[in-house]
Amino acid sequence: MKYRSAIAGLVLALLSVMQMGAQNSTPVSGEPLRLTLDEAIAMGLTRNPQIALGEAASDAAAAQTMQAKSHLYPSVALSGNWVHSNTLPEFKTGSTTYIPTLPPNDPGVPFHYHLLPFPGFEMANTREGDIYGVKVEAQYALFTANRIKNGVKVAELNQQTAALAVQQTRNELVFNITQAYNGILVTEEMVRVTDDAYNTANGHYKQVRALYNEGMVSSQDSLRVETQLANIRSQQVQAKNGVEMAKLGLKNLLNLDLDTPLEVEGRLTETTEQLPVAEDLYAQAIANRPETRTIVLREQMASALVDIAKANAAPTVGLFANYQWNRGQEMPPNDTIWRDGYQAGAAMSVPLFDGRATEAQVAQAEANLRQVREGRRALELGVRTQVSQAVLAMKAAREQIDATEAAVKSAEKNAQVARERYAVGLASNLEVMDAQTQLLAARAQYAAALAEYDNAKAQLEAAIGAPQGEGK
Repeated sequence: MKYRSAIAGLVLALLSVMQMGAQNSTPVSGEPLRLTLDEAIAMGLTRNPQIALGEAASDAAAAQTMQAKSHLYPSVALSGNWVHSNTLPEFKTGSTTYIPTLPPNDPGVPFHYHLLPFPGFEMANTREGDIYGVKVEAQYALFTANRIKNGVKVAELNQQTAALAVQQTRNELVFNITQAYNGILVTEEMVRVTDDAYNTANGHYKQVRALYNEGMVSSQDSLRVETQLANIRSQQVQAKNGVEMAKLGLKNLLNLDLDTPLEVEGRLTETTEQLPVAEDLYAQAIANRPETRTIVLREQMASALVDIAKANAAPTVGLFANYQWNRGQEMPPNDTIWRDGYQAGAAMSVPLFDGRATEAQVAQAEANLRQVREGRRALELGVRTQVSQAVLAMKAAREQIDATEAAVKSAEKNAQVARERYAVGLASNLEVMDAQTQLLAARAQYAAALAEYDNAKAQLEAAIGAPQGEGK
């Protein structure tokens, strides 16, 4: 039957969750943790490690933005150096040089020849000493063809995408918690359905046994009812196990110890809210979904990267100025004097040939931009499809609720009539058992339809990017 298939599918889906979420097995004593859906969502958003990871990535992106903006301002650096060298310049005295003198060109002066001594000097690199230097220097990029400006833009857009990634993680977690919560509600409803079916079948069994003891029915009727009771009992066990498996899935999402006693509040109920129109939600979905907002930002980033690549072919102009103090580079005795001075100027770099590297970078950036634009079209189409599918699922579930609700009322009436007819001998045991089986199936299908509606509603909220995280 349908409800048995639904329980089996839920069990299989949650087996992997139980294996992945197996944590500390220490029993937890005390009262069970009771949660509403809003409380479960709030707890999950607070305790989930994936959100913490995303927030850390967002903080890193903010720091990258700050780093990119630093290039808009001049940079100022203070530097100092000390060098000990044994090859410093110095003057050294050498051997004396004698220069002959010449007699005056005067015939009346007697000739007298002599040598005039001159001391010898030479430049040498043999002095040992220390050199000191201190410098304050400022640099500023005056013109970069907007490379710095676009770099800041890319960093800011990346910071926004990191924040949207956190929001997307939050939305996905809210959706998963809602699904898990609804899974508990539907399995608990299955427990109630099977319990009611067992109690009804057990009452019929007592009636059959009483008639059998009076010799009014055969033992075959009694055995058939016993077999029916055993089958329902098996379904009870499956339903109760399904509840525990569903709770394990929710505990995993809430990052709770798996042995924590957990109870959820509320029951599956039929809603009378008006069904939405998919076409009315397309614009809201595209405007609100973190994924669509992110790809818009990525398109802007890709466009800025194209401009940055093109700017690599443009010249750059920078300004610089420094003031410095030096000592020890002059020859003695001036080697102990601090000399100060400044420099200021401009520098320009013009790329002439880079082996077509810039051309290739521009082509790559433009190709990436086209990819992002095509991805945006595909994503927006996918979002519209998800909205339409969710609305159709809600509509189908609503119709299923109406149909199964009528089926439950009919099956309840049929089961009651069958029991009354059986009590006066106008109906067979098989008729009663068939009526009870039909009632069990109708109630299970009704519960499944309610769960399908709640799940479809959660899918629609996720599809339109409804604000999540503060409870609904």
